[in-house]
Amino acid sequence: MNDLHARMAQILRHADHFIEVITSTILVVIIAINAAEIVTRSFFNFSFDWIHEINLLLANWLYFLGICLVYYRQQDITIDFVLRIFAGRLRAPFLIAINVLTVATLLVVAWYGWELLVLQANYKTMGLGLRNHWFSLPVVLGAVVMIAIVLCQSLELWLRRDAPESAA
Repeated sequence: MNDLHARMAQILRHADHFIEVITSTILVVIIAINAAEIVTRSFFNFSFDWIHEINLLLANWLYFLGICLVYYRQQDITIDFVLRIFAGRLRAPFLIAINVLTVATLLVVAWYGWELLVLQANYKTMGLGLRNHWFSLPVVLGAVVMIAIVLCQSLELWLRRDAPESAA
């Protein structure tokens, strides 16, 4: 079990770094194209037709991959007074139970997200003609990565049998 956890943790560390590079790049691109839009609209009375569609696409990737960074780094919102109720030996089983519910929810998101990808595969956007599934793919990828993160965190809790004060 310790070897499995160590391998999962190593893979997720690399995934966290990779996702951070991707989301940072996306953010820079969003800022650059919107700055270009503002400049061209303000000074040249010209607007890019594709800006809205690309913003939506990049924002989806930013949001649904970015949440993986939040979860991996355990920077999500916690309800501390509930964690105080489950102190000591009760905390790890409580957090694992929450993680089981989280994984179940993310499995539903991934399943129906996949169904949506299949449905959207033959459809294109009106503006640029991008395949619609590119807008939904980050939801599925984010859900799958978050499942791996939550499973790794649960395995860590199980192996330690007590949770740190800040975990949720």
